[in-house]
Amino acid sequence: MKSSTFLKIATAVAISISAPVIAQNVDRESVEFDYIQLPSKPLGKNLKGYTVTVSQTAVQKNSATKAEYDARMKELDARDKAQAEAANKTKVGSVLNALQKKTDAEVNAKLLERVPPFYLKEYSADVLANQYVNLNGYKKGANDIEIAISLEGFQYNTTTYSTTTANPVKHYYSFTYKNPANMKVSVAGTVATEMLVPGSGNESTYTSGSFNTKEEAEKNWIANRLQILEKVQDQSLSNNLSKINPVLNDYHGFTKTKRQADLYTVKNKKGDYNDVVAAYTELNEGLLSLGEDLLVEEGKTKIAAASEKFETILKEANITDKKARINQDVSTAILFNLVEANIWLNEFMKSQKFMLKLKSNNINGREERRLEELKEFIVDHKQRFDANK
Repeated sequence: MKSSTFLKIATAVAISISAPVIAQNVDRESVEFDYIQLPSKPLGKNLKGYTVTVSQTAVQKNSATKAEYDARMKELDARDKAQAEAANKTKVGSVLNALQKKTDAEVNAKLLERVPPFYLKEYSADVLANQYVNLNGYKKGANDIEIAISLEGFQYNTTTYSTTTANPVKHYYSFTYKNPANMKVSVAGTVATEMLVPGSGNESTYTSGSFNTKEEAEKNWIANRLQILEKVQDQSLSNNLSKINPVLNDYHGFTKTKRQADLYTVKNKKGDYNDVVAAYTELNEGLLSLGEDLLVEEGKTKIAAASEKFETILKEANITDKKARINQDVSTAILFNLVEANIWLNEFMKSQKFMLKLKSNNINGREERRLEELKEFIVDHKQRFDANK
């Protein structure tokens, strides 16, 4: 009885020792590569280049501003002359007028009435076009595509004066402003896109530093208003025009874009996963080729070969056996690789199929978030692919 029990235990131990146990070590590698993002609103086939024109309303608006200012000065001159004549009608009135000491507020009020107007800055259309507009994938100079940027002109509201609630009370001035710009893209006279540059129609606020009195704030504004307004005009125009390229190229450009993908491989000392490592290497090399025009097709060939190898390996998956060569962890790694690979082969149905399999693999929270990111990317990538067929 005792010898029989010992024999069973010894046999079990021997079987345990002799049975192959594969130790998996799944490694996640972050791979950054370039690819050409397709336009969401393609302009058409066989288009080679574009021209950019920039129009601005500064000349017309400045002319109107000068005419308004000149008319206003004539009114003030007539008013001041009439007031002086009325004061000089009597000897007493003349003396009192000459001796009267005006307060700072009254002096500032007079100065503000006659402060010179602010004229819009006129920019070089060529400089703006070259600095802020670039349609990726096309050559500048050919007139297949016409891009027209129109500047409506810097606009600002009347300056207001405010006080702080802190002790001691401080005074400051502020004004709101905007600098709208429009963009129109046309092909052979047909408008493809026409829009207000995003954010350029929104109002912003300029606020000065603090002063001890309102009169000090007024004097500062009178002395520095032209420089302040020109600086704010320049900054707001630059900020708004810098928003043209992202929208323009999202809609119509072929933009080299960076992507960071998570790929998975399995390493072990015995070489049990050489096939997984080989497929991973081929997928990695294929993705790194996507940003080079001359290597794109070769890259896609490598990605397709890697995908086929991963699918073959996946056939032996056994997610219920932790000791299986392709157990749950390894299966999950391979499925993520297959989702990524098939995105670049434009096999979106296959990518979705592999994502469904991942769901059934009881993935962890981080992998769930990665899956959601992949879903969002696939939706955008497929929409662009379909639009460019």
